[in-house]
Amino acid sequence: MLKLSDTNAIKVIRLLPVILVTVFLVIAIPIGFTQINYRLENLEQNIYQTHHYRQKQQMRHQVDSAMKQIQYEHGLIRGQLQQQLKSRIDEAYAIAENIHLNNPQLSKAELASRIITALRPIRFNQSRGYYFIYQMDGVAVMHPLQPQIEGKQMIDREDLHGTRILDEHIKLIRQSDDGGAFYNWWFEKPDRQGEFEKFGYGRQFKPLDWFIGTGEYLEDINQDVREKLLKWLSHFKFDENGYVFVLSGNGTILAHLDNQLVGTSVATLTQAIRQLSRGGGQEEFIRYQFYNPEADFKLDSKIGYVRLMPEWQWWVGAGFFQSELADRIEQDLVKARKEHNHSLIQLSFLLLVTGFLAVLPCMKLSNAIERRVSQYQARILQDLNLLTEHRSQLKHQAEHDALTELPNRPRIRFEIERAIVDARNGHHQMALVFLDVDNFKRINDNYGYDVGDQLLRYFAQLLTRHIGYTGIAGRFGGDEFVICIPHFQDKSALSQLINELCSESVQTTEINGHSINSGLTAAIAIYPDDGAMAEELLSKTDLLLSDAKIRTNDRVHFVDAALSAQYQEQLLLESEMQLALAEQQIEIFYQPQVDGATHHMTSVEALCRWNNPRLGYIPPDVFIAIAEKTGGIHALGDYVLSQACSEIHCLNRSLQQPLMLSVNISPVQLMQPDFVERIAQIVTQSQLPAELLTLEVTENVLIDDTDKVRQTLNELKALKLHISLDDFGTGFSSLRYINSLPIDEIKIDRAFINDMLQNPHSMNVTRTIIAMGQFNQMKVVAEGVETDEQQAWLTEMGCQLLQGYFFSRPVPLDKLKPMLTLKQTTHST
Repeated sequence: MLKLSDTNAIKVIRLLPVILVTVFLVIAIPIGFTQINYRLENLEQNIYQTHHYRQKQQMRHQVDSAMKQIQYEHGLIRGQLQQQLKSRIDEAYAIAENIHLNNPQLSKAELASRIITALRPIRFNQSRGYYFIYQMDGVAVMHPLQPQIEGKQMIDREDLHGTRILDEHIKLIRQSDDGGAFYNWWFEKPDRQGEFEKFGYGRQFKPLDWFIGTGEYLEDINQDVREKLLKWLSHFKFDENGYVFVLSGNGTILAHLDNQLVGTSVATLTQAIRQLSRGGGQEEFIRYQFYNPEADFKLDSKIGYVRLMPEWQWWVGAGFFQSELADRIEQDLVKARKEHNHSLIQLSFLLLVTGFLAVLPCMKLSNAIERRVSQYQARILQDLNLLTEHRSQLKHQAEHDALTELPNRPRIRFEIERAIVDARNGHHQMALVFLDVDNFKRINDNYGYDVGDQLLRYFAQLLTRHIGYTGIAGRFGGDEFVICIPHFQDKSALSQLINELCSESVQTTEINGHSINSGLTAAIAIYPDDGAMAEELLSKTDLLLSDAKIRTNDRVHFVDAALSAQYQEQLLLESEMQLALAEQQIEIFYQPQVDGATHHMTSVEALCRWNNPRLGYIPPDVFIAIAEKTGGIHALGDYVLSQACSEIHCLNRSLQQPLMLSVNISPVQLMQPDFVERIAQIVTQSQLPAELLTLEVTENVLIDDTDKVRQTLNELKALKLHISLDDFGTGFSSLRYINSLPIDEIKIDRAFINDMLQNPHSMNVTRTIIAMGQFNQMKVVAEGVETDEQQAWLTEMGCQLLQGYFFSRPVPLDKLKPMLTLKQTTHST
């Protein structure tokens, strides 16, 4: 089959009008008379359709007018409700103020009693409305529907959405300029199950530190407006016969000009509405049978137009009886037939003239069509090019890091997996290089995040320049980069390439006027020697990098057999850790903290120990790190806290002076959204008084998100818990946390204690920390006290609490009890 090109198609479109006119002239004249009846039939059909179209448009206009009025009234609901509620509260406020001004001799209690007596019985809004009064601290003063809450603290009351409704309302009132505020909440409704949305207003009455409020259920207001509109629609007419009706979702008549029909339903109309609802339609012309008053109220065919109002599930409609159009259509048909016969001769003559005269505008039209089609083609092509460009941009943004423009974690992981597949199929090696920026947190902390971001961009450019087409470099997250080298032959050449990269990275970099000394440290894994999966290669290089930066100053490290064994050991530890949590293999030990002046044990620190049946003793720093990595730290932390709180609470029952308890909190725990709720639940269940519990946090949790940590610590303080800053003095910003965070206690890091007798600097730091704690009224604890000379110096400097092997190693509960019994007996003696 012959296919037209775009150019030929445009030529055909250009000539088509002229060709059609010519063909029409040749054919139309001979057969014109034979088409008279056909034309007349079309004319009659057109008359019929025109009448129906006009009638339908009239119905649509009627429904539009009614819908606009309904939407207008619906839109006024909130404004009218606000005005009504504020007016009611202003009246109540005037009553209270009048009682206050006219009775200056009354005490506050008498004044409150008179105001409550005056306001309690008042009802409005068809007896639904009433006043309620709360103190500005949340204590209920008056509530006519719930008198049982009067005098109780309700500040923590929540609705079904978990919103502290009273607390939020009081905050809005305090923040307002005029002492009043509107508020939405959910509340019980008399004689109804569940809670319903309310809208209310409250205003502060300062003489008694109250706020007086009222509210209205939005459901009730909507019902009032609906009843008002239905009544109005039942009496509304457009002309002599025009009116609208309203149906419910199941077809029941809610409003009609004939009030006798309200509350009833007509089967055919109901069926049409239900069918439309099932189809998901919002508006439609329908056919149904209805009572015709002009035919003794017999059922007659009717055409209607209905539209859904989704807010109330109303169907608003209008209709007309088909029989009403019969006479008008017949009159127009008779007239049309006469005119058609009269003008037939004239049309026959004019047809030829009109045809020739039509050629000229057809030519102009064809040229215009050609231009328009060409313009459309150009625009479509432009839009397609723009769409392709946008698609490429979105794909690039989804796969690249916004800061460095390098491939992001998902993209680089995809490249690694693809390189592994290619290496497996091609029987060759591929390399994965994991790089970490040295001292990145220190740089962020000392110079700001902008400098840190620019440093990352600098290293990204360095990676791109060195790697070139050899491989693909990407940002894996934070200060970590990954290079995927899909194919290499010489391991020494690979080592030289990465060494050159890392060597250049350690050069001093000038950023924003600062000389930045940093660098890159790399760990390299080879497929298939070091692993067959991307996750295994990434885990081994990450593990190697973490271990290498502690053990050596070398910049480039290759995964070896020892590291692979360490990786397998870590996998085994992770598996055993999950089993240990399930079987509660973790034991709780306690190390005493003694008073520096009296040497009496006043508190203990809970420490966890793990003796694995297969692996033996596992150091806490090892298994805690694994728990943080695998997500088991939450279960471990909850178990340790719950067990320690319960054991110390039971122990305190037999002591004259209760012991305080300190428990370490992991940074991973502290950043959980529900951390405070979990702590509160554990403390409550253990029955240990909250003021006896101290939670120890380290400085590294404060560096990343100080604002979030501050909020969490404030919430913990609200529970009456104590907060201790562990390993104080080892971080970069220890001093700035003293005044910015709600800290009760600081623990001097054991490194200063161990070194203070040999190093004057450590002695001065220790002395300064103790003095600073005393000045800020914070308790100071010294960790790692192992000699009599150390404890003597610390006692002389005024350190309140001492902890270390000099007094006792961490011991299980059964060994702690005799120590406490001895101390208690000695103390009582």
